[in-house]
Amino acid sequence: VEDREAKMDIVGQLALAFGAESVKKHVRLTPAVIALDWPTDEKYADYALREIRRIKGDDQDAMTHIPWLDHFTTRGADGKMIITPEWPPGFEHHVGCLFAHLFAWQLALDMHAPHTVVFESDGVSGANLAIPVETIQFTVDNAPADYDVLFLNKVEDPALDPRSLVAAASARATDPVSGTEIQFFRYRNPYAAGLSGYVLSDRFLRKIHPYIAEHGADMVDAWLYKLCADPTDERTGEDAVTVLTCYAGVDTKIVERVDEEHSRP
Repeated sequence: VEDREAKMDIVGQLALAFGAESVKKHVRLTPAVIALDWPTDEKYADYALREIRRIKGDDQDAMTHIPWLDHFTTRGADGKMIITPEWPPGFEHHVGCLFAHLFAWQLALDMHAPHTVVFESDGVSGANLAIPVETIQFTVDNAPADYDVLFLNKVEDPALDPRSLVAAASARATDPVSGTEIQFFRYRNPYAAGLSGYVLSDRFLRKIHPYIAEHGADMVDAWLYKLCADPTDERTGEDAVTVLTCYAGVDTKIVERVDEEHSRP
């Protein structure tokens, strides 16, 4: 019930910002994936793997050996998820969360969307969203041309990890309607966690499914941040090649508050 109410709050805020007809046309409420309920409602997890199954082709046996996907493809005789002692309590929640995001990515791929905004149920709350709701479309329209992922959730406290906004903004854009300035930062923090709101480009969709088919997945938030930050070769720093090219879109007011609180030069 709580999750349903949170989703309806998102719909209501989007309707206020962009109009009911726009929301009706563009917004999709996607299901939560409850891994402990398998085999009940397993159609959602099965759909989430559609593109990866296509990539694997005739080698469907390999689906049982892909890290994290194997929690769905290899189950007990009763169809339930196998939970072994090495996994911590509540681990099944993270499996379900991964498959819920995979479901959204598969839906975006099937809809041939050039840009897809994904919110978790608490994604537009003031505690999480780094931009005003009414500037979401403007932020997407002005995102850096090479972005794979654009994070809209608030960044970590730089006092805990200064790499969160270590570089100057790579671009800025001011919404002519609200007057809000959005700063875009190249995002390279491999230790971040929490994934309440983000934008996917079609480039991300072309990259992520083959990557999962080859390497598997992980806990979705920390894993996605690592794909944005960990170098794929020996180079490090600003010229490092990463699996994904990621940015954070942040309201300048938030950036200024961070600067003031932590004296970022």
